[in-house]
Amino acid sequence: MKMVMNRDITVSGLSGHAIRFQKNIPTHVPPEMMEDVMAKGAIPAEGQEMPEVEEVKPVTVPVGIRRKDILFQEFDKMVAENNRNDFNAHGVPKSTVVKTNVGFHVDSIEIRDLWNDYKERQAQED
Repeated sequence: MKMVMNRDITVSGLSGHAIRFQKNIPTHVPPEMMEDVMAKGAIPAEGQEMPEVEEVKPVTVPVGIRRKDILFQEFDKMVAENNRNDFNAHGVPKSTVVKTNVGFHVDSIEIRDLWNDYKERQAQED
């Protein structure tokens, strides 16, 4: 897409690209630089239309008792499946497996602590 600036400027981005703009001269901008050049004041050249941007819906991450319930349900599934590759050497569920299955970030410390709570609950139920 071609963009124009109202002044001479060079815009560098984190993608490794650097684009030299001359005042009012349409210049090609790769998609990965679009946000960077717009932040510096670039606008679409005459006859150019901005591509449609999909609205990104925020991911809601459960907290509190709801989060604990979701993780305990995941632990129940993992115990029922009993796949040894899903657990580390200490018998605690691997964080990569849990994160993939529940769909939100969970670190290994939280998993370890909740796993201990889960095991205590299981022992009390038996």
